[in-house]
Amino acid sequence: MIRTGIIFQNNADRELLSLVRSFKEVSVVFPVEGRNLGNISVSEMKKEMASWDAAYFAGNLWNSEKVKRILRYEVPLYCETIPLISLEEAKFFHELETEAGCIVQFFHPYLFIPFNLKLYNQLQTPFFIDGRLKFDIKDNPEQLIFYFLLFVISIDYSLFSRSEVYSQENGKNFSVLDISLYFSSGSVARFNLSPLIPVASDISVYKRNNSRLSFSLYDRREGKDKNNERNSFGCFIKAIYGKPSLTISFSQIYQALLILEDIKNKLRFRGSALLKSNSLK
Repeated sequence: MIRTGIIFQNNADRELLSLVRSFKEVSVVFPVEGRNLGNISVSEMKKEMASWDAAYFAGNLWNSEKVKRILRYEVPLYCETIPLISLEEAKFFHELETEAGCIVQFFHPYLFIPFNLKLYNQLQTPFFIDGRLKFDIKDNPEQLIFYFLLFVISIDYSLFSRSEVYSQENGKNFSVLDISLYFSSGSVARFNLSPLIPVASDISVYKRNNSRLSFSLYDRREGKDKNNERNSFGCFIKAIYGKPSLTISFSQIYQALLILEDIKNKLRFRGSALLKSNSLK
């Protein structure tokens, strides 16, 4: 039985207790609302964490100090959201994760859609990935690119070789951003981000036998969030028990941010104003 400490954001997140408890391998030993964390002493929190077999951070409750402590206790960590951290911070946690040797899992918004998971199991390298995403003004382009990079790295973790970047902009507006990525395995990934894309966003993966797999970026089924979250947490439990599973950890986050920084440097060199910040924050 995996003794799990859960930190959640508000009353609505109490639903995750039933989700976690639906796994017979898991028991919840320390559920606490994020707003009450300040009422828990450091010594009490250290004592609790030392007794956990796993930790669950719900919602957007990213806390660098508590994550550091959890990893230093070598406690497996599950996070409902991917933190928007700097490259330097990602490097630190990647090294800490490697040193601790424990399982870390982040929920990716479309990797764990049931239909996508079935396709994921059919993938082998090398391959060609073609991603097309319609960009709206309210979207964060860095985050969209970051999620795509994590998708690519999750199925091909070979060394990144180089990138080619093209953008077409007019003042503060842009019509297209086209990115091609090359990996040492021979895989190539192309990502097209534009407000002009007329079709639904998706990712196509072309295998060596010329077959095509199409991944959807959105899941519109009823109860989708809980089902997708359950798939992600289920992979986390499998990984804890040493079974093959799909995981997104600090290792992949750090690698994705390195590639993102390479893309941003090329855009800055060309005078682009599209990705100006130094991090995803």
